[in-house]
Amino acid sequence: MNSKQLQRLLIFYSAVGIFAISVLVAILSIFPLYQQLIKNQEENLQSTLKTRRLAVEEFLSRAKDITGQIASRTQAKRELEAYNRSPNNRNLAVDNLTRILTEALQQTEDLAGITRLDQNYQLMAQVGLSIPKTLWEFPPQDSQSTLISNPIPLKDQSYLIVSQPILNSSQQQIGTDLVLFKMARLQEIITDNTGLGQTGQIFVGAFQYQKVELLISSKNEPELSLEPILKAIEKTVVSQKSGLTLVKRNFWSHAQVIAFEPLPEVNWGLVIQVNRQELYAPVNRQLVTIGIVTIIFSFLGAGGMVFLLRPLAGQAIIQTDELEKQLQEKNLTLRELNYTQEQLLLEIRDRKQAQTELQKRAEQLRNHNAVLMELAQNRAVNKGDLLIAVQAITETTAKILEVKRVGVWLFNDERTTLKCLNLYSTKNHQHSGNGELKINDYPAYFSAIFSQDSIAASEARSDPRTSEFVANYFIPNDIFSLLDSTIRIAGEMVGVICIEQCGKIQHWTPEDEIFVRSIANVISLAIEARNHQQAEVALHESEKMFRQLAETIDSVFWITDPHGEQIYYVSPAYERVWGRPCREIYQQPQSFLESIHPEDRERVILALSKQAAGKYEQEYRIIQPNGEIRWIYDRGFPIANDRGEIDRITGIATDITERKQAENAVRESEAKLREQKQQLQETLKELKRTQAQMIQNEKMSSLGQMVAGIAHEINNPVNFIHGNLVHAADYIQDLLNLIELYQNHYPNPHPEIETEIETIELDFIQEDIQKLLKSMQVGTERIREIVKSLRIFSRLDEAEIKEVDLHEGLESTLMILHNRLKPKPGYPGIKILKDYGKLPRINCYSGQLNQVFMNMISNAIDAIEDAQSSLSLQEIQLNPGCIRIKTQQISDNRIQILIGDNGRGMSEEVRSCLFDPFFTTKPIGKGTGLGLSISYQVIVEKHKGQIECDSILGKGSEFRILIPLR
Repeated sequence: MNSKQLQRLLIFYSAVGIFAISVLVAILSIFPLYQQLIKNQEENLQSTLKTRRLAVEEFLSRAKDITGQIASRTQAKRELEAYNRSPNNRNLAVDNLTRILTEALQQTEDLAGITRLDQNYQLMAQVGLSIPKTLWEFPPQDSQSTLISNPIPLKDQSYLIVSQPILNSSQQQIGTDLVLFKMARLQEIITDNTGLGQTGQIFVGAFQYQKVELLISSKNEPELSLEPILKAIEKTVVSQKSGLTLVKRNFWSHAQVIAFEPLPEVNWGLVIQVNRQELYAPVNRQLVTIGIVTIIFSFLGAGGMVFLLRPLAGQAIIQTDELEKQLQEKNLTLRELNYTQEQLLLEIRDRKQAQTELQKRAEQLRNHNAVLMELAQNRAVNKGDLLIAVQAITETTAKILEVKRVGVWLFNDERTTLKCLNLYSTKNHQHSGNGELKINDYPAYFSAIFSQDSIAASEARSDPRTSEFVANYFIPNDIFSLLDSTIRIAGEMVGVICIEQCGKIQHWTPEDEIFVRSIANVISLAIEARNHQQAEVALHESEKMFRQLAETIDSVFWITDPHGEQIYYVSPAYERVWGRPCREIYQQPQSFLESIHPEDRERVILALSKQAAGKYEQEYRIIQPNGEIRWIYDRGFPIANDRGEIDRITGIATDITERKQAENAVRESEAKLREQKQQLQETLKELKRTQAQMIQNEKMSSLGQMVAGIAHEINNPVNFIHGNLVHAADYIQDLLNLIELYQNHYPNPHPEIETEIETIELDFIQEDIQKLLKSMQVGTERIREIVKSLRIFSRLDEAEIKEVDLHEGLESTLMILHNRLKPKPGYPGIKILKDYGKLPRINCYSGQLNQVFMNMISNAIDAIEDAQSSLSLQEIQLNPGCIRIKTQQISDNRIQILIGDNGRGMSEEVRSCLFDPFFTTKPIGKGTGLGLSISYQVIVEKHKGQIECDSILGKGSEFRILIPLR
């Protein structure tokens, strides 16, 4: 082959090669771009579907809200209760209810009819379009949830039925509202093809009774082409998942793309179907354009290469033969150098990567240590303000680790459940404290965390230790990775700190695990600081109560070391009984021995020397500085420390001179002694009652002042808001009328005004603003009712004796205790059964009677909670807590109030001591023993009535209060 041929071949192959490489590179670049463009189109389709789903859910939520407002109207509920109570006289209740429901029907254009059923599911009242009786029972009669039916045809139109149970104050169902909603707005949402092109269609269907039912569609399609749509509806309703599927073309239709979303509130499925060719048409057009441009540039590149190579190829051919030999000789050397160079480059790269990684980890460790030092010195951590400390810790941890969620979970007292103390989310920068995890529900996770102290699950959804959370926790919160570490105090696990990464997988490093364990230690420091602070507060209160008690009793309370060489404390009563200053005995602990009568001194000194070995108890005489002789009854008790060593002696010395004088008087007259003893006992009992009444009166006075102050402060702004709502409604109506006049006289406004009207949805605002003001008015009315209950309970704004309605006092007490009565997660609550008779208004000390009601009902709640403390949730649900309140007039001049419960009941021994001051069966810190004693004084002494108790152990108790009419 000569040089000319070689030159031509070189130019030809170079041009072909460049063209081929350009085409190949373009194809390799276009393929991922094509996939991404297809994915973008599919995501746009799913986004459109989610937008329609939100619109449908907003329509259904609004229907539920309107139905709930109709069912919760107080006057309508009262008419329903009156209807249920009086089977023989219901016409008035029906007329009033029909008027109320007619007003509600006229307030909302979407309503077509309202049907109210009584507690027996029988028709009570019906306004607007009638609902066939066959459709009354589409929800179960015992259902206490708001339910929405599938569309039903009535008079050539489709409607929705919304069922709303009506509950009384005891959460018992007393009736049901069936509200008929027009579907015009819902059909507009479904039939709107905006953003779906020429072939896009929307369908709504339901799957029930093993059959798919198509409810609404934007276009009518032959039954044969609906089969993929029905399958998609069945799939999304059953699995409650969204997705996208492709239906291949056949001889009667084109290929279709189907996207589906569930509507869980009504168990419907929402489906969009689009022609695949139309959906991907923009992608295909872009690919054709890119292909043409690629071919043109490839041809230009090949032509340019031919133009450049033509003059150079000739010279290259001439020198090729000479250089080929030199090239072969140096080729071997070059390969060796290249190999060496590659090895050096790989080694340098590895060292740089290792150095970079080390620098990154060092910087990360410095940041971690700085954060840990800052948190450890945080004032909230050291001062025991646990919630503020944990909020700062979770927020800082999320920022340092660059994760979406950080939570702190602590065990409950029974160590059966982890409860969320604080959960910080970077998405909305909010802290929350809701949620709990029961050990029995997640055995694999708790087994792992108990044994390993920490769990680093980068792929948490597939990790066997954490896969139990996928359905209930990971998927709803978009969590992919989890890093947990235990919080321990004194070696005992008290909780967990949980690091959660959302939206992507996070690979945890050893530094991350060490940092999270350190954060867990900081949290344990905060918990210990909190516990220490609580212990200090409790100790301070205990010391305060001890001093108050010691300084108010007549006896001398004393504390010494085991040998009596140092006096730690002596109560002020020492100065009155001994007649000597307290500072004297502090300075000279043995000085009190000098005041003991010489005949008794040696016996007392001997007994004192043995008090550390056992109980010390002596009677002896003392001589006061004025020469008067007093008898003392002295008792001492050794107190041991944690090591079992006696480190102090506590005792009480009582002046028993009067008792000794009484004993001497007995020898003269036994009858006189018994009389004096009885008088002393009555005096002591009266003193205890007086003391208890003074304490309780002071407490209730402070509580009443506080409650009245709070009620007054709340009532002022609420009255201001409530009063201004009327004027605001008038002003808004004037503005709306003005807008309507503008629309009538200027029907063709400026385009900018038209755009703004569409943007703010003026028609919706005109329709919804009246409902908004109405709901605000209902809210302020509710607050005013609560304030009224507080004022009724306190009665500080009324005379001490006044004519009142006892039922108002009972209702205000129940409202104040509502938080203890209402159901809670994992607890069904306590039911109140009221049987109020017709009582006249009575003259009484209303505030003190409210105090009695509070004591009685609080004790009933305590008794029920104590009886249920050892029962499971299933056992409590089978036999729920119940408090019965019955009032009646049993004679012309006397009324009776019965308050009973189904708690544990009490023995005859306990029942006989119920009304004694300071007698209580509750543990220390939960009861003072004054409640029933003061209740006895209020009923018997203040109102000249009677209070009695009947109780059966294991069954419950009932208190009977009899009050005479004045």
